[in-house]
Amino acid sequence: MCMSAILVSIEMGQFTHVTSYVSKAEQTPEALDAITSAKLRCAAGLAHLEAKKYKLAARKFLETGPELGSHYNEVIAPQDVATYGGLCALATFDRSELKSKVIDNVNFRNFLELVPVVRELINDFYSSHYASCLDYLGNLKPNLLLDIHLHDHVETLYDQIRHKALIQYTLPFVSVDLHMMANAFKTSVAGLEKELETLITNNQIQLEPPPQTMQLIID
Repeated sequence: MCMSAILVSIEMGQFTHVTSYVSKAEQTPEALDAITSAKLRCAAGLAHLEAKKYKLAARKFLETGPELGSHYNEVIAPQDVATYGGLCALATFDRSELKSKVIDNVNFRNFLELVPVVRELINDFYSSHYASCLDYLGNLKPNLLLDIHLHDHVETLYDQIRHKALIQYTLPFVSVDLHMMANAFKTSVAGLEKELETLITNNQIQLEPPPQTMQLIID
């Protein structure tokens, strides 16, 4: 009964109802079934995604077991689990979480193998190969903007991922060459300065007191 109600609620876009029915379904004996459990994780992930709770969405998709297979294709394909989970994790997880909960997650790796581009962009991000990561993201974007569940969230997720990449790039350095950094992020020095100024103003990039103050080198 709950599974049918979840399906109808998803089709109608009533995701607050989805959350309620998932909670009820998790209390039933059927929830012990691996396939049903995987479906419930996906439904909960979609509800969190719709509510823009991207970290919670990531966790649910990452918890989805490989038993899902094609059993929930009327709602979400395994490739979508990889894409939604991977992008939400990139946007919200710190470096250690990305390693332990995504890259080293054996179950989720089964999903990522279905979407090599998502697997590679995650590995590139973790390895600080930001230019390659951004290239992959750029190539994915047109299709993601047509995705029934993700299209409203693409710009926000992409902005968060880019901001995280900018922050991570600056972390190891006392001084940053803006020309090199602009090249890595495929932007102009002027554009990069504006992005960094916003992150500094929002305290997302911390400038320590001298002599550790980060220097932004233009010449």
